[in-house]
Amino acid sequence: MIGAYLFCAVLGMSYLGISALIGELGDGGLGHAHAGSFGHHGEQGVHLPYFSPMAVAAYCTGFGSAGLVLTKGLHVANPLIHVPASLAFGGLFGVGILLMMAKIAQHTETNSMSSLAEVVGTVVEVTIAIPAKGTGEVAFVSGGTRQTVLAEAEADQTFKQGARVRVTRAVDGVLYVTLAPSPSLASASPVLGEPLDAPPAPKPSQKIR
Repeated sequence: MIGAYLFCAVLGMSYLGISALIGELGDGGLGHAHAGSFGHHGEQGVHLPYFSPMAVAAYCTGFGSAGLVLTKGLHVANPLIHVPASLAFGGLFGVGILLMMAKIAQHTETNSMSSLAEVVGTVVEVTIAIPAKGTGEVAFVSGGTRQTVLAEAEADQTFKQGARVRVTRAVDGVLYVTLAPSPSLASASPVLGEPLDAPPAPKPSQKIR
């Protein structure tokens, strides 16, 4: 039984460690699990994927670790005691990990939405062409860093890569853009009704005596 506990602990911790290194632990796989049929809603509408690979790895880590502590550390030999206790701890540990990751993902999403709201009304650059009734990408600088966001055009407009567009609204993480106003050019001719300076009067010619 100790071998099974050790296998579960090592396997679960290895998966969690690799996921943290490649960046999946930050969102807990929550974004990928939204489309799944096994997830349930947690606090404030946060989606908790209780049966995702990340969750299973957390369960295994808690189960194996608790089993090793009970059998090797506390010397509990009765499987009717250490197995149910390890299962219970594994479940609580897994749910706790999911709640922690959900809080992190929710905080990240809130910051992202606030950042997008600040861009509304500003001019941004198209980095991936935006077709009519399609999705492209725009870039802007926020908090000193360059960010790229999905974008769609208003009124079936199309924009090529490198175009300058104005953001009209932000909906569900997508920016809607329209044609940016052209910068006003200074007119070379005087404004209508503006008086002109009178030309200087010619100097009288001096007579030679």
